[in-house]
Amino acid sequence: MAFNGGGPKPESEASIEANRVGNVLNPCPQHPSNEISFLDKSRKMGVCSECVAMSSSNSSELIPLTQTISEVQEVLLNLEANMLDLLRERTGQLSENKNKIQVIEGDKISFLTDQ
Repeated sequence: MAFNGGGPKPESEASIEANRVGNVLNPCPQHPSNEISFLDKSRKMGVCSECVAMSSSNSSELIPLTQTISEVQEVLLNLEANMLDLLRERTGQLSENKNKIQVIEGDKISFLTDQ
C-alpha cells in the first residue's frame, strides 16, 4: 500500500478494501469467509468451493476462476494487438495525408507566384 500523505485513498485501493472481508479479498456472496474460486456462468456470479459442493445437483455451468481469468487475458491481448494494428494503420494514413497537404501547399504557392 502506498503512502498518500494521509489524504483520501485512491478509488481502486478504497474499493478493494471495501470488498475485503477479513483476509478474504474476493468473498463469496453466500460464504463471506471463503474466496471466490469459480464463475457460475448461468447465474453470472462468483462462487466458492462450498457453494459448488452444495449445488452439485444444479445445472449450473461452473468454470474455475483461473480459467476465466486466462480467457479474459487472451481476449484483452487480442484486443490490444488489434488496436495496435489499427493505430499503426491510422498513423500511416495520417502521414500520407500530411505529405499530400505539403504537395498541395507547394502547388498553391507555385500557382500564386505564377499569377
